[in-house]
Amino acid sequence: MKAKPQILIVEDELIAAEDLRITLNNLGYAVSSMVSSGRKAIKEIEKKRPDLILMDIKLKGDIDGVEASEQIRSRFNIPIIYITALSDNDSLQRAKMTEPFGYIHKPIEEKELHTTIEVALYRHKMERKLKESEERYRNLFEDSRDALYITARKGKIVEVNQSMLDLFGYTREEMLGMDIQKKYVNHADRIDFQEQIEKKGFVRDYEVKLLTKDAKEMDCLITAAVRRDHDGSILGNQGSIRDITERKKAEQDKERLHAQLIHSEKMAGIGTLASGIAHEFNNLFQIIKGHIEFAQKTRRSEDIEEASDIVIHNTERGAKIIKDLLSFTRENPSEKVLCDIVEPIESVLLLTEEHFKRHNINIVRKYKKTPTVEVNKAEMQQVFLNMVTNARDAMLPEGGKLEISVKQVGENAEVGFADTGKGIEKEDLGKLFEPFYTTKGPTGDTGNFQGIGLGLSISYGIVKRHGGMIEVISKPGKGSIFTIKIPAKGEKAEERLPKDKKRKEDRESTPLNILAVDDEEEICKMLAKWLSLKGFRVESATTGKKAIHLSKKEKFDFVFLDIIMPGIPSIEVLETIKNISQKTKVIMMSGKLMGKDLLNELKQKGASGFLQKPFTIEDIMRSIKGRRL
Repeated sequence: MKAKPQILIVEDELIAAEDLRITLNNLGYAVSSMVSSGRKAIKEIEKKRPDLILMDIKLKGDIDGVEASEQIRSRFNIPIIYITALSDNDSLQRAKMTEPFGYIHKPIEEKELHTTIEVALYRHKMERKLKESEERYRNLFEDSRDALYITARKGKIVEVNQSMLDLFGYTREEMLGMDIQKKYVNHADRIDFQEQIEKKGFVRDYEVKLLTKDAKEMDCLITAAVRRDHDGSILGNQGSIRDITERKKAEQDKERLHAQLIHSEKMAGIGTLASGIAHEFNNLFQIIKGHIEFAQKTRRSEDIEEASDIVIHNTERGAKIIKDLLSFTRENPSEKVLCDIVEPIESVLLLTEEHFKRHNINIVRKYKKTPTVEVNKAEMQQVFLNMVTNARDAMLPEGGKLEISVKQVGENAEVGFADTGKGIEKEDLGKLFEPFYTTKGPTGDTGNFQGIGLGLSISYGIVKRHGGMIEVISKPGKGSIFTIKIPAKGEKAEERLPKDKKRKEDRESTPLNILAVDDEEEICKMLAKWLSLKGFRVESATTGKKAIHLSKKEKFDFVFLDIIMPGIPSIEVLETIKNISQKTKVIMMSGKLMGKDLLNELKQKGASGFLQKPFTIEDIMRSIKGRRL
């Protein structure tokens, strides 16, 4: 049975108080006590807490009903309804300041009394629930491990919790009223964040860099939603900020370790190719040496011309081998490019096929035309190297056949590696792509090639990052087929300039003044000969110091500068030449493959282009024509 509401009557007229008690009982309420003064009312409330107080405004004693209500309100959370026969404005204004739950005028009408009490009890109940809800929200807000905040629309911080203060290193007084926009490292991020949250109404895991009180940068994730007024207009936003600096650092460390593992696996693979590479270069040198010696003996113009063609052709072959090898061994691989999937396959076979032949392994190619794929060539070279070396190990010592197929299946370009080797046991198939799992033993089953169990794991990761997959079919004694599927991207349309924006041809009648800078004197001579044939004036320098000296003496239109020079570093030479003359175009040259970071640094320092050695006269002319105007 529901308990009756307990009501305290505070009335100094005994007959009026008794009439009121009878009426309340008739209405279903219980009267907890009746007292005649404010002091007694406070003492009675201390002993037993009523659910509601009916308080006469005009009471005898040192405190009247208004003052008693004020003291009760400051100490106890009990609703008060005033009973009054007064109508003077001063008393009503005083009473209003105590925030009563209602007024009942004498003489009291039963219906008015009942209605006023029910409304007061209901209102008090709702206010209590609201207060409890606010307290729960406040506790959640303050106790959250995430940094929580509330801002006005323009970024002024309205409220924060302790975690927010701890994260940024401020006191509450310092942070309240602060403009949160000033905490963004990049102001453009704040603009983008505001546009997104006002467009969608929320943002989730928005990654941004923020500043602490001591100007330390933090990587953070912001999840927030807009706050709206009753008419739907935006007041600001509220959300949470999570510091992910350590997580990002851990991810970077993991990526760096993974890159080191990949690089170590690459270098291990290169070790097995050394003899094949040596064989290729010995063949090239033999061809060049033989034809040059023959031309020197005969002195016939046709033999000299033929020898020149052969030298050029075979140096280009050698340059391709070196370029593929440098690309493959780079610790920070280049970006993805569109290419024919056969290209990275053939670059691996160029270095491995001779090695395979010596082990009585015949390579059979079955290539069909496929659309281009978007891949990181160096990474795909590593995958294909792992495939062919695993096939080799499976066929040793007897030898066998490795069939490499390329075809299009659905939306994928598929590369298959089918060997006639030992095959793989059924229980090993599910573990093939696990890191450090190997079936070759500590020195391999053959005793010739060590197995560390990273090759297939790394290959699997590379192919997955390219949106592809690796499948394997194998039976003991029947060989294995590894199939690599890479999404085809189709042909890349050539970019063409609009007719009205065709590249302008050289229109200058005066020859260009060019400085060639390389510590190899023969390269300087070669550049001087080539460029002189084109009608250019050419100076040369084999040190950075001399290059700077010449640049101060005369104006050069172009400087071709080797990136690795003894003495003054080439980057310093580049900066000095650009300081002497901003109009001088500096083209950097190198026999090494340059990383993206270094190329960006050279560009920021003022470099106009980059030439990869070995290059041709056509490459030089393209670099000049492209930057002459």
